[in-house]
Amino acid sequence: MNQTDGVHKCGSLNNSLPRGLPWSSLSFSSTALRDERYQLVTFTSRLLRISVANVSVSDEGGFYCQLYTDSTHHQAAALTVLVPPDTPAVEVKQDAVEGGESELTCVSPRSKPAATLKWMRNGREIPEVALNVVEGYQVKEVALNVVEGYQVKEVALNVVEGYQVKEVALNVVEGYQVKEVAVNVVERYQVKEVALNVVEGYQVKEVALNVVEGYQVKEVALNVVEGYQVKEVAVNVVERYQVKEVALNVVERYQVKEVALNVVERYQVKEVALNVVERYQVKEVALNVVGRYQVKEVALNVVEGYQVKEVALNVVEGYQVKEVALNVVEGYQVKEVALNVVEGYQVKEVALNVVEGYQVKEVALNVVEGYQVKEVAVNVVERYQVKEVALNVVERYQVKEVALNVVEGYQVKEVALNVVEGYQVKEVALNVVEGYQVKEVALNVVEGYQVKEVAVNVVERYQVKEVALNVVERYQVKEVALNVVGRYQVKEVALNVVEGYQVKEVALNVVEGYQVKEVALNVVEGYQVKEVAVNVVERYQVKEVALNVVEGYQVKEVTVNVVDGYQVKEVAVNVVERYQVKEVAVNVVERYQVKEVAVNVVERYQVKEVALNVVERYQVKEVAVNVVERYQVKEVALNVVVGRYQVKEVAVNVVERYQVKEVAVNVVERYQVKEVAVNVVERYQVKEVAVNVVGRYQVKEVAVNVVERYQVKEVALNVVERYQVKEVAVNVVERYQVKEVAVNVVERYQVKEVAVNVVERYQVKEVAVNVVGRYQVKEVAVNVVERYQVKEVALNVVVGRYQVKEVAVNVVERYQVKEVAVNVVERYQVKEVAVNVVERYQVKEVALNVVVGRYQAAALTVLVPPDTPVVEVKQDAVEGGEIHTPALRQYVIF
Repeated sequence: MNQTDGVHKCGSLNNSLPRGLPWSSLSFSSTALRDERYQLVTFTSRLLRISVANVSVSDEGGFYCQLYTDSTHHQAAALTVLVPPDTPAVEVKQDAVEGGESELTCVSPRSKPAATLKWMRNGREIPEVALNVVEGYQVKEVALNVVEGYQVKEVALNVVEGYQVKEVALNVVEGYQVKEVAVNVVERYQVKEVALNVVEGYQVKEVALNVVEGYQVKEVALNVVEGYQVKEVAVNVVERYQVKEVALNVVERYQVKEVALNVVERYQVKEVALNVVERYQVKEVALNVVGRYQVKEVALNVVEGYQVKEVALNVVEGYQVKEVALNVVEGYQVKEVALNVVEGYQVKEVALNVVEGYQVKEVALNVVEGYQVKEVAVNVVERYQVKEVALNVVERYQVKEVALNVVEGYQVKEVALNVVEGYQVKEVALNVVEGYQVKEVALNVVEGYQVKEVAVNVVERYQVKEVALNVVERYQVKEVALNVVGRYQVKEVALNVVEGYQVKEVALNVVEGYQVKEVALNVVEGYQVKEVAVNVVERYQVKEVALNVVEGYQVKEVTVNVVDGYQVKEVAVNVVERYQVKEVAVNVVERYQVKEVAVNVVERYQVKEVALNVVERYQVKEVAVNVVERYQVKEVALNVVVGRYQVKEVAVNVVERYQVKEVAVNVVERYQVKEVAVNVVERYQVKEVAVNVVGRYQVKEVAVNVVERYQVKEVALNVVERYQVKEVAVNVVERYQVKEVAVNVVERYQVKEVAVNVVERYQVKEVAVNVVGRYQVKEVAVNVVERYQVKEVALNVVVGRYQVKEVAVNVVERYQVKEVAVNVVERYQVKEVAVNVVERYQVKEVALNVVVGRYQAAALTVLVPPDTPVVEVKQDAVEGGEIHTPALRQYVIF
């Protein structure tokens, strides 16, 4: 058939025919085809085909195929005629003057459809569009993968399908000024003024990135997976960026407001959401900020079925949180939500796991299942001020209605955390050991406890209001905070109280340079303390301070958990019953001599030279806990919850330069642990360590949360159920060599050689993180920041039974990535996929957010009478050419 042919055919769809012979006819515009240009090409019992010669525009219109059986059927087909373009007419509007302007016009007089015109100069096209358009996109002034010293304007990159972008740039590595940028949009998204993943020295305004499906984004969205609406959001900025109205996962010195990122499924977000997994509604949320960011009303990492307002983070199931943010790394200023900030952050209305210099208000984090939380903060490390919410805070926090880290099968209302097994809790429970009644907050409950109003690590008969954690027996607590690291101002906070104490404005475990007023923590009996500080890390001057006192002590000028160069006189901490202490210090950070010391002992223990947080009938000899630097510890046990464990040579929470052998911590049920250590901070050699094992696991050589220069072998952490883990490490910060590490495995996984969240100069082999269900992962690494070689890496797999090989995500610089996949949502098989590669990467066979899954079909044969005939025009006709058409069975042509 030549270019000017036109073909029609008419045919029956059904193979099985009724009795009698069908007849058919073919006509044009209700007129029988009698023109000599119409020729019969094929006439069979089932098919009628005709051709039309010398096609003109007048032939456009409907062709009708009539089928005659017992009942009459007909169908129409439309014919479109294409007109080739004539020679274009070129016009020069005026003669050009040197230094001036001239306009040239090119017009195609006649074509259908309209012709595409291009201007050429010296045999080369003069481009309207700049660079690296991927598929079917219209871009204006576009640049991609610029490496150094570029000024870009109106740039777009890595567009996947059918997107309209305006003034967009992304993945610029150094020294760029970008305005209105968007990148890595996956499908049919409309973005305006969006930028993300800028590496250095960028000013970003209203940015969006990594939208996966069907999203409408206005002024910023990032890493949204499905059906999300986000406003004013940016994420993954690396260094020295100033962002307005949306930034997330920024590494240093960022100001962020109203941010969202990494939403996985069907979420409706307003002004910020991140890493939400399923069906969450979030408002004004941000998370995973790395350094010096200001955030307002942000939430992230919600896992399932949560309704969140104005902030949620790391919620696992069914939690309602307000004003929460998490995982900020350095020097950030945040408002109404920050979490896991590492250094020098000022936060308001929400902070968690902050390391240094943060002010937090109304924060919550790491809720695991079905919890509703309001105004909660936890695990702040340094310099934070918190109001109405703190949990597991390191310094001077006030907590109200908070819960975190619930493990399984609990029914909780308004907050629960670290519950281990089969507990029914109301309005929050945490770390309760035995037979406690708590209301509105409980955590780490071990067995069959009913809790009301919150208790934490309290040992005996304490009165607290609206907040307590890790309580051992029958305590009522109000407004309590714990484990704060440094420089925080807190009001009405107390934690780890032992007996019958009334505390006001209390802080604990401060890391550096804090001024505290009217603070007390871990008091055992009947003490009134004023101006108290605990766990200070460096060079603090304290006046009239006492902490963790056991009975009837008057303390003046006392410090505990001091890091460097402190003078202590007659100090005791966390002693439970009638101990005689002489020149004793606990939780000391550096160069202390300790003799005859005991801490947080619960019942009638015989302690020699140190015991801590033992719950039931344990015999300990020569035990020390929470030692910070240069201690030799032999035969130590800590926080054992249930019955009759034999522990030998155990140490926990060692901070610096310790040699630890045979250590175990927070074991829940009848475990045999040998040579275990946890939370080592610097320069430690750890062998055979395990932490937070939940049930009947055999763990060998495990370490967690190592900060610097550690050699870790065979480490495991936070294993939930019946897992066999070998050689696992997590959250290593700098210069670590990690082999065979796994973290946060949820169910029945076999993990080998896994590492996560390595920050700098790490060599990672066989690493996996955050696997949700029944996955086999080999050689996986995630969130590597610099100069890493990654092989076989996978991250954030959400739902069931994926096989991932050689996958890497969010690599920042100079990585060679092969076979990479990220954020796969459902039952996908992905091969050789990479996303968000920034510089000089070789990528082969890349795919993202594929949405297809494994179906099985069955064959069914049904006899059906002939339906209305199908009419097909084989091709559009060209004027002056021919067309052909077929029809059904036996025919009469009109």
